[in-house]
Amino acid sequence: MKKTTIATTVALALGLMGAQAYAAPAIQPVDTKAVATNMEVKDLGTNFYDKYVKQFVYNEKGDIVGTTRGASLDKKWVHNVSAQQSVTINGKKASGQVMVDGNHILVPFRTVTEGLGYKLDWNNKDKSITAVKGDQKITAVLNKDEYGQAKDVLHLGKAALLKDKQIYVPLQFVTDVLHAGVTMDANGHIEILQNDQTPQDSFGGMHWVLVVNGEGLGVDKKDIYTTEHNVMVPVEEIGKALGYKVEKNEKTGAYEFSRAAKWIALKEGDTKASVGKMLVELKEAAAVKNGKLYMPVDSLGDVFGVKFGIDPTGVIGISEGTEGKEDPNQTPQDSFGGMHWVLVVNGEGLGEISKDVFTTEHNVMVPIEEIGKALGYKVEKNEKTGAYEFMRGARWIALKEGDKKASVAKMFVELKEAPVVKNGKLFMPLDSMQDVFGAKFGVDPTGVVGISDKE
Repeated sequence: MKKTTIATTVALALGLMGAQAYAAPAIQPVDTKAVATNMEVKDLGTNFYDKYVKQFVYNEKGDIVGTTRGASLDKKWVHNVSAQQSVTINGKKASGQVMVDGNHILVPFRTVTEGLGYKLDWNNKDKSITAVKGDQKITAVLNKDEYGQAKDVLHLGKAALLKDKQIYVPLQFVTDVLHAGVTMDANGHIEILQNDQTPQDSFGGMHWVLVVNGEGLGVDKKDIYTTEHNVMVPVEEIGKALGYKVEKNEKTGAYEFSRAAKWIALKEGDTKASVGKMLVELKEAAAVKNGKLYMPVDSLGDVFGVKFGIDPTGVIGISEGTEGKEDPNQTPQDSFGGMHWVLVVNGEGLGEISKDVFTTEHNVMVPIEEIGKALGYKVEKNEKTGAYEFMRGARWIALKEGDKKASVAKMFVELKEAPVVKNGKLFMPLDSMQDVFGAKFGVDPTGVVGISDKE
């Protein structure tokens, strides 16, 4: 897949222990003078990672198209962070000295990866470390800003480094490579949570969802699979959803896609696609499985002229552009100016309700009653308190218009923005979904919002 560059000024290091090169970590001195300051340390309930580190990314029109992470750090808070000698992983404390290197926060690699169930392997020849769990394979290379995850190579703004026989990587390694949630409180303690919702190879239980131009294809999750380097998608179904007529040329063996003046030919085993009179190199040869033609999703743009994105819940969003430019009618916009959001909850599209999504200055606001129902909650409005109550089994959540605190069982959770009621519907910030409902979410470049709380 395409390499991804992620801006960063804060990093979490996860050090590797074991064998001679991975001795127990030692406490490191911290140069807090090197760290800029503008963070106020307030209540212990604040998730400092989200509040001060996560930020939205906007396109040239001012629309929210994703998130990045960047923040200046308060000296007192940095000191608190550097004093930590453990992290909490899935509710259990794990020993590991937290350190600060310039503007980067560091903690031991092995502590986190093994705490999340990975097995580690060190390659002394190329100075790389590999973490494996089931079909998931994660890599980091010493002194290089290259982190492998599934079929991606991510650049996180900080090279993996060796310090006192420990290997360290950036904070985004935990969130963007391991796909785990990170919480940091005012005491500087780091909590990591992962509930194994990361997409897996379809033959091992992948929960993929295909959405083309805002419409779910409803293909079986087994119809998408991964190879060593690519995600392979059923291109006949995708082509038809894009308006192409698809036929197999029995003489040449090629699958031909035609729409008006555009003509494309793909052939099993061939790494070149015919697009008009040109040959386009594919990332991997087209393949036929169970009578269906597959091609690498990473070649869709080169062959069909579409944009695509894959979010952390496994939703693959595909959106078509025209003449090499994104179709303005398909580009995510503010909903009051023509937004084309698509809401997908646990693999199921919510349909017309997606049109209700809108953006404020800092957040994407989603219709939480419908999302709650799709997650299996019973939703009622308490006329006495004015709160909207969500109930599922022993779990109880209350949200109230204008109140930035949500009640989750017996705890209060700070929201990124107060809920609002529009046209009789309750909306809350998408960025608070995990804190309140324990659900993962992702927004891809085509406007698909994927939400999942499946184990």
